[in-house]
Amino acid sequence: GYSNDRRDRGNYYNGKFIGTNHGISAPLLAEYLDRTPTPKDMKNLSYKTATKIFKENFWDKQNLDNFTNQSIANIIYDGCINQGVPTMRSILRDALESNNIKISDDDNIFSIEIIEKANSIEPSKLFESIKKYREKRYKESQTYNVHGEGWMNRLDNLVYIPSNINKNQA
Repeated sequence: GYSNDRRDRGNYYNGKFIGTNHGISAPLLAEYLDRTPTPKDMKNLSYKTATKIFKENFWDKQNLDNFTNQSIANIIYDGCINQGVPTMRSILRDALESNNIKISDDDNIFSIEIIEKANSIEPSKLFESIKKYREKRYKESQTYNVHGEGWMNRLDNLVYIPSNINKNQA
């Protein structure tokens, strides 16, 4: 639902307080609407529209259909939404490198080629590496004291389930 936490940077766009709704930040809604949203726009954001924005911006653009394990795709997807795509690029890079996958600075971490390399890692091991690096980044955040408990609860609710991804469920 709608959040008006003034301590949350995601509630602002161009210095204006907008709020968030269904996890959609003010900057993300501005991008979707192609204009500065109003608090009313945010409050009226439907869940259906929010899920469309999430899928287009965080699932599709990161090629998450190409991961062979749904739990790995889910933890990356959740991280892209909650911690941002640039942070998840860094986290996934760290997780891959800690599992002996060498990545060059020029590699697109969400390219099909890199995802294929990620798929070569034992899935539960990669999942736990990603989770570990997500937790580390949360704890390094300036607002961890304010939002950390919620972030850690969110992360704790993500559990590894052995599976093959069903691309029709994404």
